[in-house]
Amino acid sequence: MDYKDDNKMIYNVINNYLSKNRHEITKEQIDNVMKAGVSENYAYNLLLLNYLELDEEYLDKYLTQMVEKEDVDRYANDPFLKRISNIKINNKSKIKLDFDYIDPYQLYESNSPVYYLDGRAFPQLGYFDDELKYPVVDWYEKRLLRVSPFEINTMQWEIDNAKGKVLCAGLGLGYFAYMVSLKKDVESVTIVEKNKDIINLFNEYILPLFDNKEKIKIINDNPLKYLTNLKGKKNIDYLFIYPWDSPSRGKQEYKSYLELKNKFNDGVFSYWLEDIMINESGKK
Repeated sequence: MDYKDDNKMIYNVINNYLSKNRHEITKEQIDNVMKAGVSENYAYNLLLLNYLELDEEYLDKYLTQMVEKEDVDRYANDPFLKRISNIKINNKSKIKLDFDYIDPYQLYESNSPVYYLDGRAFPQLGYFDDELKYPVVDWYEKRLLRVSPFEINTMQWEIDNAKGKVLCAGLGLGYFAYMVSLKKDVESVTIVEKNKDIINLFNEYILPLFDNKEKIKIINDNPLKYLTNLKGKKNIDYLFIYPWDSPSRGKQEYKSYLELKNKFNDGVFSYWLEDIMINESGKK
């Protein structure tokens, strides 16, 4: 059976819900549904099925593989989120560091999609029973960067595997850099970032809070240009490509970075959300 049409439909209705109606489900609604003897998670999915206006077949076919209640404390106690949780700024420039919130029972994207062998693609979604505060950067009132559960989960493999001299193509809010700098087997973290305003914000408000800031070095350059001109690989043990903030933007750059992969040994080159790039572009 071909699930391409179903996958596309699910992706579209979820994106529409996340952008417009993500606060619809409440604890009171869930409690009422649970009176029928179902679990909290199943009740949540039943309500979501209704809000998405999907046929009942999609409950077990998709939603129960997609949505799961998560422990808010796991994220609230993340070392990076804890470190910057009380940061005080008065930023009136075009780029603004701020905080956003995931409200109780609000649906959010929690991880990369899961792809089944039968062709189904399952966006990974979650909800909490309490509020979560997380940092964001807005650029001319447009959301540019964030460190939400999605970023935390999708970078975990790279964080676990980074070692030695690490090079990060793209700064973001510094989450990857901070987490790997905590590791004893990481000697240094060099970050290549083209946006000078992002660098200035990071240097002023975030880097001073790092435990091992002496490990961090920032180069103001275009990451793709820098890596293209890089001679040899003897000084890089782990390379993490993080130059963009969404899969739609990433697909435009993925091919160019992929052509650089042969410059680095297997196990050294890592591209954020490469599984999405592969599955959406059909590239191996």
